Amino acid sequence: MISEYNNIDSPVASAELVETIMHKLGITSSIEELVESYNMTLPIGFPIFLLDAEFLFKSEDRSKYPECARNVFFPWRDVLACMFAKHKYLALSEKTCPECGERMVFFHYTSPVWTWNSLCGRSGFMTICPSCPRQVDFGVTLIS
Repeated sequence: MISEYNNIDSPVASAELVETIMHKLGITSSIEELVESYNMTLPIGFPIFLLDAEFLFKSEDRSKYPECARNVFFPWRDVLACMFAKHKYLALSEKTCPECGERMVFFHYTSPVWTWNSLCGRSGFMTICPSCPRQVDFGVTLIS
C-alpha cells in the first residue's frame, strides 16, 4: 500500500495519503475544513473559555474508528491537517508497523496554531502507520 506514496513529500501524494486515512477512519470533513480549524489563531494568552469554540475542546468520537486507531497521542483531525499542511516534512520510515508489517510514515507533528497561542502547544516527531491506521510513536521536542 505505502509504495504508492514513494514521493510522499509532494502535495498530491500527501493529499491522497491523508484522504486514504480519513476514509479508513470514517472522517467525513474535507481536508480544507481540517486545515482551517488547524490554522485557527487566537490572541496570545486569550482565555479560550470566553470563546464559543466548543469544537476545540470536543473530543473526537473514536467509537467508529478501527480498534487500532482509538489509542492516540493527538486527535486524528489535527494529525491529518498537520500532515497535509506540512507535506514537505513527511518521509517514509524504514521501520515497519508492529501490527501489519507495512512501512510507516515519519514526520514532524505540530499541534494546531490555537494551542500555541493558548500556551499549550506541543511538537515533536510522530510515526504513524497509514495502513492500519495507527499512531505508533511520538517524541515531544517542544512545549509552549
